[in-house]
Order: sequence, then C-alpha cells, then structure tokens
Amino acid sequence: MNDSERSMKYFILFSIGAAVLLPVGTEVYANLSRGIAAVIVLALAVTAGIRFGLLPPKKALLGCSAFLLSSIVLSMVGFAAIHPAVKSWLTENSKYFEMTLLDWVMCWAKTFAELGTVFPICLAVLGIRKLCGRLESGESSSQMIDDAFSEDGK
Repeated sequence: MNDSERSMKYFILFSIGAAVLLPVGTEVYANLSRGIAAVIVLALAVTAGIRFGLLPPKKALLGCSAFLLSSIVLSMVGFAAIHPAVKSWLTENSKYFEMTLLDWVMCWAKTFAELGTVFPICLAVLGIRKLCGRLESGESSSQMIDDAFSEDGK
C-alpha cells in the first residue's frame, strides 16, 4: 500500500470514528462530565495526528485536512442519529440534562477546536521524524556543529 492509499485509509477510518465519537462526546459533555468529553475528543485527535504524522508531509497534511473537514460533516450526521436514541434512553432510565442553544454552540466549538489539534500534533511528529533522520544520517552531531560555525562558507 502506498502513502496516498494509507493517508486515505486513515482519513476514512478516523472520519467514521469521529462520526460516532464526537456525538457521544457531546452527550457526555451534556450529561456526565466536560472533562471526560474533552479526553474523548483529544484522544481521537492525538491518535489521528500521530498516525498521519508517520506519513510523508504532503500526504499527512492532505489526510489531516480531509479528516478534519469530513469529521465536521459526519459528526453532525452521526449526532442526528445518536442524540434521539441517547435522549430517549436517558429519559427512561435517568434524568436528561437539556442544554441551551448557547451551550450547544460552545460544546461543538470546543469539540472542533480540540479536533483541530490534529494539525499541530501531526506537524510535531513530522518535525521529530525529520530531526531524528538528520541525527541518524552519516554525519555526527559534533560534525554538524563544527560545520555550522565554520568560516569556509559551506
């Protein structure tokens, strides 16, 4: 499997995961704990960022962009299916806490902002890989430092 196919495979898998996890995280936010909801979304973003970061830079950024944009759409579709089921189950078995419109907007804004951390995480992994690649190349770090301060014009 080449890098383009791997990037698209990750994008599809993580987008489908977001279609389920983001609405579930929203229900957790509304009825259990805002901290747990944040952990759910950040776990998805960190996992996606690391997996995409292991690909070449162009493929990684393409996959991250496709994942983020499709997650927004698919999570809204997933929310339309999951919310009524969760609400009916909670009203039968417990108390369902209604949120105001402003609370819903803030919840989704926080969720998408947390999901946006996929880019910095991916870039950090790419940077670490690049740094490790330079250090593992044939040139030693002391030689690189000597070359940096040489006056030869290299």
